[in-house]
Amino acid sequence: MMKSEFLRILPDGTLESLDSFESAANKLGESGYVWFNLVKASREELTKLSGPLGLHPLSLEDCTDETQVPKMDEFPNYTFIVFNALRYDPEELVSDEVDFFIGSNFLVTVSGYADNTRLPIQGIMAVIERNNSAVKKGPAWLMHLIIDHMVDNMADMVEQAEVDIDHAEEEILAAPSDFDPSRLTYLRRNLLSLRKSLFYEREILIKISRNDCEFVPEKATVHYRDIFDHISNFLEMTESNRDNVTSLMELYASMLNNK
Repeated sequence: MMKSEFLRILPDGTLESLDSFESAANKLGESGYVWFNLVKASREELTKLSGPLGLHPLSLEDCTDETQVPKMDEFPNYTFIVFNALRYDPEELVSDEVDFFIGSNFLVTVSGYADNTRLPIQGIMAVIERNNSAVKKGPAWLMHLIIDHMVDNMADMVEQAEVDIDHAEEEILAAPSDFDPSRLTYLRRNLLSLRKSLFYEREILIKISRNDCEFVPEKATVHYRDIFDHISNFLEMTESNRDNVTSLMELYASMLNNK
């Protein structure tokens, strides 16, 4: 089980593990920057962030609201980003939210609140250690690695949706009278939800890529454009899958009428 952790990233890329929130907060005035990686944090723990980091109470409240759509909000000393980590269990879309607070000398990630969470940034330390030369450049590069890790894990989700659609088509063609049409309705609803989330995530990446986020330097935006390309591809595939489900609905109705 992943736990909250606090790290200081030194200018040479060294990762210094800190034993508490207080220790991390005390390092904010020193060289490098601090990463507050909070997992299933209590409201009291989240409230602690408002003092040393100047985080607004309303954006902290958003962290525990699992109904948030992906978004980016600008504040005087930080940017708040809500990003969904998505996965597709057989015929079921599951969303797991990760919240980011990025400032000039800190990055906060908040996750783990979904009832069926798989801790979407679990395993990220291995990625960070492999990309030490990038992480030392600043919080924007660390945030890129985390979001890129989340998006890479979405590829299986899109592929699984296609597999479920293919299985449904095979069953309809084999025995339309035995097929449960509610499966198609469910698939289509999932794809609509997926499209909505991907659309808003793409909007976030568009804003970052055009330098709308004060705390993502222009030199870092090229990396976010690569994530934008992946999200755009997933969005196109999702829209195609949605059209395929609509065609299956028409095929199913036609085969029933012709029996």
